Amino acid sequence: MQKLENGKYLSENTFEKRFDGLIISKNTYTENYYSSWHYHENCYFALILKGGSLERRKGNDIECRPGLLLFYNTQEPHKNEKYLPGSKNFNIEFQNSWFENMHIEKKALEGGMIIKDVVVKSLFLKIMAEAVEPDTDMQLSIEASILQCFSVLKNENKNYLSAPVWLIQIKELLNETKDHSYSLGELSILFGVHPVTISKLFPHFFQCTIGEYIRKIKIEKSLSLLPKKHISLASISSTCGFADHGHFTRVFKKHTGFTPSQYREILIR
Repeated sequence: MQKLENGKYLSENTFEKRFDGLIISKNTYTENYYSSWHYHENCYFALILKGGSLERRKGNDIECRPGLLLFYNTQEPHKNEKYLPGSKNFNIEFQNSWFENMHIEKKALEGGMIIKDVVVKSLFLKIMAEAVEPDTDMQLSIEASILQCFSVLKNENKNYLSAPVWLIQIKELLNETKDHSYSLGELSILFGVHPVTISKLFPHFFQCTIGEYIRKIKIEKSLSLLPKKHISLASISSTCGFADHGHFTRVFKKHTGFTPSQYREILIR
C-alpha cells in the first residue's frame, strides 16, 4: 500500500506553507483520476473546494463534493476514484511535533471522520483566508483557530450528553431544515421553552448564538453552489436564505474572512 509522506497528496500542491509542525496546502486533481489504496504519514483535514471524487474506505464509500470537510487519522487507508473536472482540496496536515507542542493527546483522534459541525467549518474557512492572504500574525491566528476546532470536536459529544434534550432537538431541526427560516418565537412554541432560555443556553453548549449558528448553516449551503460559476451570486444569496446579495457578502466575509467573490477566485487559482 502506498504511503504519502509529509505534505504529499495524489497531485502536486499548488499552494503550500509550513511552520512548526503544520503543513497547509491546496491541490488540484486530474479529471477521472483513479488512485490505488494509500494512507498518509500524518493526520489531516481536507476541505473539498471544487469538483470532488468517490472515496472508498473500508466498508464505506463517501461522495466527496464541495463543502465537505473530512478528517483523516494517521494511516487511515482509502482510495479515490472518478475525480470531477477542476477538483481542488484545501488541507491542514499535522506532524507529531505539533501535537506535542500543543499538548494535545493524539490518541483521542481515531479513524476518519466527516465533520458536520458548522462551527468547525466556519473556523476552517477563516484558517484558509488567513493562509492564502497572510499578515504578520498569520501563524498565531491560524494556530488559535485550529485549537478552537479541536476544542469544539472534543466537546461535541460531551455537550450532546449534557445539553437538554429539547436544545439538541432544536439544533438538529435547524440542520435538517436548512430551507426554512425559523423565528425564536416559532422555536419557543414548537419546543415549549421560553425564548430567553433558548437564547441563553444555545451558546453555552454550542459555542455560538443561535442566530450565528443559522447564518453558519446558510454559509455552509453556499459552499456547494459557489464553485458553479454559471449560478450568479445573487441567485446563491436568494437560494441560501439571505436578504440580498449585500447581506450575503457581509455575512460570508464576517464568518469566513472572504467575500463570496474572493472565495470564487480561490477556486480558480
